[in-house]
Amino acid sequence: MNRVKKQVAICLFVYCCLASAQFSRAEDAEVRQHLKEDLAVLHVWLGTGENGQAWRRFLQSGGLQNLIAQGEQADPAAVAEILTIYQSAAPGLELPRFLDVRNDLAAWLKTLAPTAVEMSLADAIVQAQQHYRPIPPAEVVRRRAALERAMKELTRYLRATSAERLANWRAYLQWDALTRELASDDGPDLGALEKVVRQLRSGEAGLELTHFANLRTRLASYINGVRYTTNAEAEATYKKRLGELAELLKTYDEHPSTETASSISRYLNWLVDSGLAPALVAQVRRQYNQPNLYIAASHALVSAGLEEDVDEYTEVRDSILGSTIRGGGKTRGRVSVELLPNTEYADLLIKLQAKNHAKTRAYRKPVVVFNKSRTSIYAAGRVGVDAQGLHFGGAVARCDTDSQITGISAKHRFIEKIANKKAHQLKGQASRIAARHAETRASRQMNERVEEMLVDANKSFDEKFRLPLQRRFAFPQLLRFSTTFDHLKILALQADPHHLAAPAPPSPGASPGPPADLTVQVHESMLRNSSEMALGGRQLTKDKLAELFKEFDQELPPELANAPAEEGEEPEEDDWAVDFASQSPFAATFDGQRIIFTVLAKRFAGRGTVSRHPTKVTATYDIAPGNIAAGQPPKLIRDGEVQTEFVTRKRLGPADFAVRAKIKRRFEQIFKPEIVFDDIELPERMASAGPLRLISLNANNGWLTLGWSLDRRATSESPPAPEVAAK
Repeated sequence: MNRVKKQVAICLFVYCCLASAQFSRAEDAEVRQHLKEDLAVLHVWLGTGENGQAWRRFLQSGGLQNLIAQGEQADPAAVAEILTIYQSAAPGLELPRFLDVRNDLAAWLKTLAPTAVEMSLADAIVQAQQHYRPIPPAEVVRRRAALERAMKELTRYLRATSAERLANWRAYLQWDALTRELASDDGPDLGALEKVVRQLRSGEAGLELTHFANLRTRLASYINGVRYTTNAEAEATYKKRLGELAELLKTYDEHPSTETASSISRYLNWLVDSGLAPALVAQVRRQYNQPNLYIAASHALVSAGLEEDVDEYTEVRDSILGSTIRGGGKTRGRVSVELLPNTEYADLLIKLQAKNHAKTRAYRKPVVVFNKSRTSIYAAGRVGVDAQGLHFGGAVARCDTDSQITGISAKHRFIEKIANKKAHQLKGQASRIAARHAETRASRQMNERVEEMLVDANKSFDEKFRLPLQRRFAFPQLLRFSTTFDHLKILALQADPHHLAAPAPPSPGASPGPPADLTVQVHESMLRNSSEMALGGRQLTKDKLAELFKEFDQELPPELANAPAEEGEEPEEDDWAVDFASQSPFAATFDGQRIIFTVLAKRFAGRGTVSRHPTKVTATYDIAPGNIAAGQPPKLIRDGEVQTEFVTRKRLGPADFAVRAKIKRRFEQIFKPEIVFDDIELPERMASAGPLRLISLNANNGWLTLGWSLDRRATSESPPAPEVAAK
């Protein structure tokens, strides 16, 4: 009996294994089909022109199609390598069609290598150490060919615009040095090539275009191919660094910190640049790459800029049943907004509900019919909001007209009698036609109203948000909108392939306090990663910062423009400059209701002071909760003085102390003893809703949570004085 049971158990086990394998194959086929379809849609959208072909080469679409054709035999490492391209910060990859393919690739990789996904990172690193695959010389040759194609494509694109533009860009990108190094028989000077990469990452207007982004990616790939190609010590270095990475990840799991995250980023950057262990990089990103920014806006805040009362006079010029209609009427009602639940994009329903009271005359020789009518108007259209901006699907309207004939005029009495009888017979039909015409007018007017508003909103979105961030390669890799009945929500992921983002979403209790109209939850990785993309290894001057503020329609604050004044002196303009560190130039730590800001600079110059020592500036703040009932919002109170230290210099002379003191005074202007959050004045169209006032501020477990509430008291009417009320 026991033998029978054992045989049955074995059969069941084998059956389950076979069924599991069959299910896995079915899942793989389904995911592959989705990927194939989304890739085809992407190719159709890109088109067959020069730009589309450039995108195909950049994304290695030919190689991806070959991998799809291989099915479950495809190499997971090759799939992971293409996935890292889609996960890179190249401008445009945040668009929905690219995101669809990226998500499909990630899903397919899981089905191809489920054991690699399920194993711990420690085991995955050990496996990667045992499967070292150096970059062969043939791969370097391939990367150089791709770089030369990118150079030709950019030259062809610029030459098509103007010879002057071509010459200017060649000079800016140090083109002669680039071509000279590539032609060198002794091999390129990597330092000279890296100068070109820095120029391509400078944030200059135009560098966000695909041709420049493609050149930047191909040049960096070639540099690292040359640097990390096969050599005697490559394998030993590779295994050693992976062991160090394992220790850092263990430390980060136990005690997450900005310093450890920055160290991990350096190792991931090395792996990404070298092209080694792409599957391991993908697994690290999956585990530590949760969105690091969450925003929720209440229905009241969203509708503030869209809802409005309608009170307008409209002329009526129409033709109904052969009669010419002339007159006018008053339309009174309201445009309102509803939020519709949608997880794919923010979904807004804009409605117009109004009544029109009109007086008209219908002319049909030799008779004039006087009429008054009341029309109920309902028009609605849906506005979608995604990473590309706002999109309007057009309005539809429904109207009901109730009319009353108030008089008939004709030259002869008997004609009036005939016309009166005929008019009453046709009254119902005429009212229905008038209602349909009113629907057409209402739809057209609402379309014009909403589209005019969206043109301005999309222009502002592009000019004040998208383009400035893309030029500085700081546009989020993921930007997703959604709606519930009560809120419009935004989540964002800011992280290059070598960056860590949030290890987990903020906990539900991370935003205690009264309900807010605007809640912002930002993880410390968002600031660290954004600063590396925008400032890492670059120089920032007062003039450049002033241009940046101007780009966002802001003025440069005096504390950033002026040097600290001696006692009794007036502040003076100062042409300062800061050369930021490549790693974590600006970072913050959020924990225990404390915020620690850190600035790392390689060089500082300003008002006769020059420091070439790597400098670390630290300011620590405690959160004071405030008293909302008494009108006192939360604020930050600095704990002690701003700390400055020369990172690599242990012994300081008198001159060093003097320079460090001046740097400290400079940053004390920025990191003030108290940071008070002023009310946020809403744009003109939304101003009637009142300013946003900070009501909650919390810092815990790497997350900073801020909540603002509409200060409706600022816009409410004051009660009348007693003597006026008495009257």
